[in-house]
Amino acid sequence: MSSDTQRSQGVPNPHHPAPDAGQFDRVPLLESGIPGSSPSGPPFGDSARSIDVGGPDGGNEGQPVREAFTVDDAVNAAGVGWFQVLMLAAVGLAAAGKGAAVSTGAFVFPAVKCEWDLTDQQETAIAICNSFGKMVGSFCWGAFADVAGRKVSLVVATLGGILTSTIAANSPNGEWLAFFYFFVGFVLAGQFSDLTYLLEFVPTARRGQWGIGFGFFWSLGIMFNAAAAWGIMPTGGWQAVMMFANIPYVLALILLPFVPESPHYLVAAGYPDRARRALAKAARINKAQLPNGELLAVAGMRQGQKRLPSRTKAAIKDIEAFFQEAKRVMGKSMRKVTVLVMVAWIASHTVYHIINLLNTEIHATHRCQDRVLNLSDSAFRDVLIVSSADTIGNIFPFFVIEWWGRKRSMLALASGVMLTLLPQMIVPNGLDPTWTLVVSRSLLHAANMVLAIYTPEVYPTNLRAFATGLGHTLSAFASMLAPFAAQGLYHSFGIRAPAAIAVVVAKIYMYSAWRLPADTTGKALKDVVDEGEAPPRTDKRGTLEMQPYSPVKGGPGEEDGDS
Repeated sequence: MSSDTQRSQGVPNPHHPAPDAGQFDRVPLLESGIPGSSPSGPPFGDSARSIDVGGPDGGNEGQPVREAFTVDDAVNAAGVGWFQVLMLAAVGLAAAGKGAAVSTGAFVFPAVKCEWDLTDQQETAIAICNSFGKMVGSFCWGAFADVAGRKVSLVVATLGGILTSTIAANSPNGEWLAFFYFFVGFVLAGQFSDLTYLLEFVPTARRGQWGIGFGFFWSLGIMFNAAAAWGIMPTGGWQAVMMFANIPYVLALILLPFVPESPHYLVAAGYPDRARRALAKAARINKAQLPNGELLAVAGMRQGQKRLPSRTKAAIKDIEAFFQEAKRVMGKSMRKVTVLVMVAWIASHTVYHIINLLNTEIHATHRCQDRVLNLSDSAFRDVLIVSSADTIGNIFPFFVIEWWGRKRSMLALASGVMLTLLPQMIVPNGLDPTWTLVVSRSLLHAANMVLAIYTPEVYPTNLRAFATGLGHTLSAFASMLAPFAAQGLYHSFGIRAPAAIAVVVAKIYMYSAWRLPADTTGKALKDVVDEGEAPPRTDKRGTLEMQPYSPVKGGPGEEDGDS
C-alpha cells in the first residue's frame, strides 16, 4: 500500500511513524451527522492550520500535511449570530440577578437598622458578613468552575442565590440576617464565572463589545431592583425587595438548559467529543461552517478523565490537577500580570462598594419613623438615578474598547473616577452628592467592565475562571473596608472621609492599569501556558509547530492504563 492509502486506513507507516501520544491530541471534527459542519466546504479563511504528521525526527519530507485548528479557530469560524444572542440572554439574565442581589444591600441594611434598632456597628457587621461570604465563595466557585465547568457552576450558583436570599428574607433578627447574608454572598460569588463563560463563545474581534453588552444586563438588574424597591418597599418591606430580586435568576434557569458547556473548558477537561458538539451547535444556529480538519487539544491540558472507572476518582484527580496548574498564576511568566490585575480588582471593587453604599446612606439618613424606614419619592428617585449610572457606564467602553484597547480604556476611566470625586472631598457641602455619585459610578462601572473582560483574556483556559475567582476573592476581602467608609465614617465625619478614601484607592487602580505589561485587544484566547514555555507558534508558512505534550502530574488519565 502507498503511504497515503496506509494513512487513510489507519495502518502505521514504518517509514514515517505516527506522532507520539505525548504530542497534540487531534480530534476529528468533521464527521457525518455532525450539524454545522460540511466536509466539502472550504476552510474558514486562515483558521484551518496544517500540522506535520511525521515523527519528531522530522523525517516527513514529501508527506502531505493535515489541516487542524484550535477551539478559538472554530469559534471565529462560527462567527457572531443568534447563538451569541441566546448565550447573552441566558448568561445576561443571571448577571441581572446578580446585579439585583448586590444592590439589595443598599436597601436592606438601612431598613433593618431602623426596624430592629441596630447600631451603626451592627449594620456594618451585616455588610461585612456579606463581603466575607463573597471572599470565601469567590475562591471556591472559581476552582469549581475550572473543575466542574462554567455552565454547571453558573446553574448551581443561580439556584443557590434563589434559596439563600429567600431564607435571609425570613430572618427573625440582625444576628440571623448576618449569618444568612454570609451565604448570600457565598453563592453570589458563583455568578462571577458568567462573563468567562460568555466570552469563550465569542470571536476574538468581538469579545470586547459583547463583554460590554453583558454589562448592560448587570446594570438592568440594578435598575430593576431600584425601581422594584420604589414600588413595593413602602408596603412589602425589605423582605419583598429581596424576594423580587430573584426574578432574573428564575428566567436565567429557563434559558441555561438550551446553551452548551464552554468548548474551551471541555477540551481542557478531556471531553473533546462534547466540545465538538458544542462548536457544531454554535455553527448550526449561526448558519456558519466550521473549519475543515482536526480539532487540536493543546499540550498541557488535563485529559482522559472519561476513561477513569470511578467518577469520584475522576473528580479527585481533577481537583489535584487543578491546584497543580493554579500554582502557575504566580509563576514566573504570569507573576507581574497577576499582581497588577489583582491590585486593580481590589481597588476598583472597593471604590464601587463605597459609592453603592453611600447611595442609600445619604438619602436614608434621619428617615426612620416608628421603626420603619420611610423614603420619600424624591429619595427613591435619587437612588434610581444613581443606580442608572451603571447603564450609562456601558456606553463609552462599548464604542472604544476594541479601538482604544483594554489598558488605555482602564487608565482613562480610573483617572476620571478620581477627578470626579476630588471636588466632593474638597468642598463637600457645596455640591449635590447625587450627581457626583452618578458620574463617578458610571465611570467606575465602565472601568470594571473592561477589567472583567481583560482578566479572562490574559489567562489561559485552565486558569481563567480561577484567576477571575481570585480577583473577586481579593476584592471582596478589600470591600469589607467599604462599610466602614460608607457607613461608619460617613455618619461620623460626613461625605468628605469616604470620598477621600475612594480617591486614594482609585489612584491605585489607575497606577495598576498603567503598569499592566500587555494589552489583550484582538488577541486569541490562550488554552494553556506552561511555566517557562510559550504557547504553540506557527512558522512563516503558517504551519503549527508541534510541541511535546506534558500531562499535569496528578491529573486524570495517568493511571487509566489506556494507550
